Amino acid sequence: MEILDFTYKVEKQVDTNQQLVSIEPLARGFGHTLGNALRRVLVGNLSGAAVTKVKIEGASHEFSSIKGIMEDTVQLIQNIKGINFVMTQPKVMIVTLSASGEKSITAGDLKCPTGVEVVNKDHHVVTLTDKKSAVDMELTVEFGTGYRLPSADEKKSVGTILLDANFSPIVIATYTVENTRVGHQTDLDKLVFDVTTDGSIVPEEAVKRASAILTEYFGRLAGDAKVYTPEVIEEEVDSEAIASLESVTYLEELNLPTRVLNTLKKAGFETIDDLKDGGEDALKNIKNIGPKTVQMVIDKTNDA
Repeated sequence: MEILDFTYKVEKQVDTNQQLVSIEPLARGFGHTLGNALRRVLVGNLSGAAVTKVKIEGASHEFSSIKGIMEDTVQLIQNIKGINFVMTQPKVMIVTLSASGEKSITAGDLKCPTGVEVVNKDHHVVTLTDKKSAVDMELTVEFGTGYRLPSADEKKSVGTILLDANFSPIVIATYTVENTRVGHQTDLDKLVFDVTTDGSIVPEEAVKRASAILTEYFGRLAGDAKVYTPEVIEEEVDSEAIASLESVTYLEELNLPTRVLNTLKKAGFETIDDLKDGGEDALKNIKNIGPKTVQMVIDKTNDA
């Protein structure tokens, strides 16, 4: 089959982390074929960073209450899960937070080592209620894929709380298939993705990464197989013949009355050259054409 030369582009920047990206034109049916596969990879198979453990001073478990902090430990953990990270080095990193005094603490107050960075710095983490309040915590950030529950067999130190982690950078991904055309071919597909991320990756790049994952799988399945494309043999065109055809002027171009045109064609005249070759005598011998009509035809032939 022939694979169409399609384009991939950003249709619209909806929001900071949301884009509409399109792929077109695609052969009929390939909009849903590619769309479904890419969406599944986008939602479940892209890698990212997330907090997997947290150690909060004064909280031995997730149901503890901490003096001087407005949020309970359960709410604090939910706030911590909402912090989005981007990692340039896929390994375990330790991020810390140490603050005191009456104030609101955001993700931007975290101290990150080289190789990891907070994306949503304005995200609220914890509220200290008075001047004597203080909070100290240690977050373990890991690089992974999909969703992961804490392992029951995993060893942990006293005061360490294990968290379930969602490593996917995709918040939501949907697609639609529209009709499109190329020239006279109207039965083609246009694939449009609506992708929202957590800010650690732009939607356009996310679709590319999902494509790379599928390519890796399909490449191993395909092996040395090639896409069969029928060879088109182009015949040599006789330029003299084309010029000859282009120089032919048919009787319809003379704007003759319909009755006269039909009579001439019935008599075997198709082109102006036919009229010139037959001459005036040939026209006079045609039935139902008088002298005035003959002269009109001759005049129009000479003017053409």
